[in-house]
Amino acid sequence: MTVLFADLKGSTAAIEGLDPEAALGRLEPAIQIMIRLVHRYEGVVCRRLGDGILAIFGAPVAHEDHAVRACFSALGMQRDLRDIDMGEMVRVGLNSGDVLYRTVTSELGLEVDVVGPVVHVAARMEQLASPGSVFMTGETQALTQGLVEIRGLGPRDVKGATAPIEIYEATGASLHRSRWHAASAREKAPFVGRDSECATLDAALVALDRKRGGVIGVCGEAGLGKSRLVHNAIDEGNGSSAHKSVFAAATALGRNIPYHALASALRDLFRIADSDNAARMPSAVASVLTDIDPRLAADAAVFSSLISLASATSEWLAMDPRRKRTAARDAVLRLARAAAAIGPIVFVFEDMHWVDRDSEEILRALADLTREVPLLVVLTYRAEYDDSWLAAVGGTRLRMAPLADDDIRRSLRDWFVEGPETELLIERLTQRVGGNPLFVEECVRALSQQGALTTIMAVGEGSQPQRRRFACWEAPESISMPPSVHDVIASRIDRRTPECVALLQTLAMIGTRVPLWLVERVSGHPPAETAAALGEAVAAEILVQVSLYPDVEYSFGHALLREVAHDSLTRARRVEAHRRILAAIEAQHAGRPNEQAEWLAHHAAEGELWETAAIYQGQAAERALARGSYAEAITGTRAALVSFDRSDKPLAATERAIDQLRSLRALLYATGGDAEEVKTVLDRAEGLARGIDDRVRLAWVWADQSAQFWVDGENLHAIATARRSLEIAEQSGDVRLRALALFRLGLGGYAVGDYVGASEALGRSCDLLTGDLQFERIGTAGATSVFGGGYLVFTLCELGRFEEADQRLAAAIAAAAGARDIYSIASAQIARCVLAIARADVATAIPPLEALLGAAKAAGVLVVSVFIESLLGRAKFIAGDVAEAVVLLTGRKKTGTISRAHLHGLNKVWLAEAICAQGMPAEADAILDRVEPDMLERGEAGNLAHCWQVRGKIALARADLGAAEAAFKRGLDQASVLWMRPVCDACEAGLAAVAAARGKTGLAAS
Repeated sequence: MTVLFADLKGSTAAIEGLDPEAALGRLEPAIQIMIRLVHRYEGVVCRRLGDGILAIFGAPVAHEDHAVRACFSALGMQRDLRDIDMGEMVRVGLNSGDVLYRTVTSELGLEVDVVGPVVHVAARMEQLASPGSVFMTGETQALTQGLVEIRGLGPRDVKGATAPIEIYEATGASLHRSRWHAASAREKAPFVGRDSECATLDAALVALDRKRGGVIGVCGEAGLGKSRLVHNAIDEGNGSSAHKSVFAAATALGRNIPYHALASALRDLFRIADSDNAARMPSAVASVLTDIDPRLAADAAVFSSLISLASATSEWLAMDPRRKRTAARDAVLRLARAAAAIGPIVFVFEDMHWVDRDSEEILRALADLTREVPLLVVLTYRAEYDDSWLAAVGGTRLRMAPLADDDIRRSLRDWFVEGPETELLIERLTQRVGGNPLFVEECVRALSQQGALTTIMAVGEGSQPQRRRFACWEAPESISMPPSVHDVIASRIDRRTPECVALLQTLAMIGTRVPLWLVERVSGHPPAETAAALGEAVAAEILVQVSLYPDVEYSFGHALLREVAHDSLTRARRVEAHRRILAAIEAQHAGRPNEQAEWLAHHAAEGELWETAAIYQGQAAERALARGSYAEAITGTRAALVSFDRSDKPLAATERAIDQLRSLRALLYATGGDAEEVKTVLDRAEGLARGIDDRVRLAWVWADQSAQFWVDGENLHAIATARRSLEIAEQSGDVRLRALALFRLGLGGYAVGDYVGASEALGRSCDLLTGDLQFERIGTAGATSVFGGGYLVFTLCELGRFEEADQRLAAAIAAAAGARDIYSIASAQIARCVLAIARADVATAIPPLEALLGAAKAAGVLVVSVFIESLLGRAKFIAGDVAEAVVLLTGRKKTGTISRAHLHGLNKVWLAEAICAQGMPAEADAILDRVEPDMLERGEAGNLAHCWQVRGKIALARADLGAAEAAFKRGLDQASVLWMRPVCDACEAGLAAVAAARGKTGLAAS
């Protein structure tokens, strides 16, 4: 066993001058924490020692990991005592070995006493320990199984010892186990009948050692042994393979949480438990990365942010979602390359049928990387998962069929002793289980627990431990056989005590891993009864302990065990259970509920607390966006709105629903969502705002509607709606709303060619957004001040006010640098290029436009790609590369899906000019004949001035001087009204060219 001594150094000084009652109040909370931590790890407190305790682990209940439990108990004391500012006072000493354990009966009752040299040395360890530390002997250190982080302190002289004793300090825990690893300790049926599958995995490991990677998908129904096959091969098989293994698992609840499965893999790689403190995560990640390759340390922030948003950096949170996906994929691939360069790597992803989309995207990139580096990716999943992509990466698919009857018989014979009834029972079981290995194990356990089988402990061969064998003394035909694996599991659960059954049903509502604190809060029973029910479930091998530190956590031994327990509850009891779970989690995380938003949203919705569910679902959507997933953010927002519809719709919920509808509109716009859905969303938001007579929220909705009108090319509606929004904004004094309404008004003015009005509105918007407001996204994809500044630069270029455009551009670039998101940075750079093109400085414009176009295409931002293609085409034309300009301005077929406002007539005007320069004036005129009516319909007065100016150039090219003169005059009149100085200059130059051409014609005639 392991002996633990703990006390508070300096306690005498802490209670000096206090009366006895006050002294007890000072020390008692710390002592109770010590006692609670001992009990948490199933230790026994022998006695209190003033300001400390003496405890033992490994008796009277034997634990083979008694040293680990003692270490985790000591580390837990440090952690919990810090919460009451006494963490730096506690010191703990540990020692392991043989101890005389006895109970002593006295007049005071029953006491526990331990004696022996081991106890005295443990006490010396405590006395040597400095405050805030845990000291142990080499005997304890040798038993920690690598699950405790240790720092060697060297030999020390210990009072009473004849020789110096090697001393170690426990500094942390390195425990991270999957459910499989936790459950692997329980006895299983012999592994049989998978020779071909094992051969495939063994061959893949041999190839991996020869620096050849691969991808293997293992498909099969629940209970066929997918996990056992993989772990048998990866953990135990092919002992000569020198690979490193990383295990991850998707979960049913995590399928809508971005990077949930990937975070599981990263936690295993970096040895970070689910309940670890987020504050230590960046340093732990950086340490592992540095060990692999110092150059990877720059990615520590990315990995910390992927594992937990609580440790995400401000740069990561501000980053555009598409850029986050790229950054996450690239960082993972760099890590995989560097780790594989050290030695072969095996990534195991289990339960892919529950994988989230973002993790799957990165997993596919990893699978593709296996062609280049010694990396083996192994997947397990049920039949419903679409694994068709495996072929594209050269993957191998293993479809696990039920075991053959002979294999089932062989497995059962290894579990049974020979007897007159054994063969008949084995035959009945073989016919019943249908080749499902899990059914075999569950049937044998069920028959054993109901008394139909007798357990015999058989002596193991050589150094092997004893193992269970079973004997059948009843007539096999009299034994009742369950019809399915679900029935046998249900029967095994139902045979537990009512308290245990109720606890299992409740825990099945929670998820894959259940911390002890949550078990205690939701059980509905006193702690002693809960501990008894929990112990009964573990003894029955229904639950397994998957973690000891920093929290004790439990999981069902198999996914089917949880599913059966879950399905055994009525709807009313499920609702009640989810409500208890929700209340427990809220109480535990009262200071930071947002960090548990996905968990809370699930239980609130299942508990039919619709108003609460809408709140947490909205928070989950915000967290999904922070992680970089538009799809999951849209899903979460839609779920929140469904919950709102099911609620009683109180005022606060309605206000929140309006805000969520606006958020959904922005998300749909960013992802190229259906325009009709966007319109429906905004109409509903308007209706809700009118229904509660909230004029300010109505103004926000109008600002969004103005943006959608602009997107659809309904420019006059966009302007009118923006003016209505601005009127309320000015009455309310809301600076953000005023800035957004002015921005929308400026966009509408720019679209119809009211450049003077647009410059005024956009300028006022930018001037309002000062200080920290210049970095905020106020209803826009990037910083609103940057977007407004960018369009202000466009507008000033049309007016020929280039010096003022320079000043506004500098402000936009500075704001984009502070905002740091990709949309803001790209918007500022586009404005810079537009100004350079307006000045014919194409050498400045072309390189950044080419870089921006590549980034936009890589991110899949079609709208931005089309706009940049147009600008780059114009720059190429001015530079004299007419052929490339035509290619860029022509665009791609897929751009037909983009709203007309983003394919405004100006790029067609530029295309016509380039086509004319190629010597095809008729084709150029045809392009303008098609686009001019659209510009007239949308009221694009400024673009019409450009159109007529180019018509003059085309007519001049084909020597139709009369048509050229008419077009130039028309363009000049339009541009003069709109104060478009550059277009006026171009039209006047065109008219001069017409006059010169006529002069040459007259001279030639004379």
